[in-house]
Amino acid sequence: MDSEPKSEREVYIENLQKKISNAVKKNRFNETDEGKMFREIITEQINLIVKNIGGRKYINDHNSYVFDTGQMFMAQKLLNLLNPEDTTQDTEKLKAAKSDG
Repeated sequence: MDSEPKSEREVYIENLQKKISNAVKKNRFNETDEGKMFREIITEQINLIVKNIGGRKYINDHNSYVFDTGQMFMAQKLLNLLNPEDTTQDTEKLKAAKSDG
């Protein structure tokens, strides 16, 4: 299965993500009070959206559902950027599980 070549924007974003990951690791951002607050607010926002999606909030409001779902996925990406060690470990676990199954 051939995949399309990455655009300049995609390559730029990947490189930027790597730089952010390395900076977070190097500066131990997650151990600071600011880092903990960033992770907490992002996590709380994700939890609120998940709660709303599981509830009745969007029964008659498809546009808000689509918007909030997009916001949730972006928040998850930001949270992954702030947790580079966890992301790496999770990726390795997934690869190991895939090769076992």
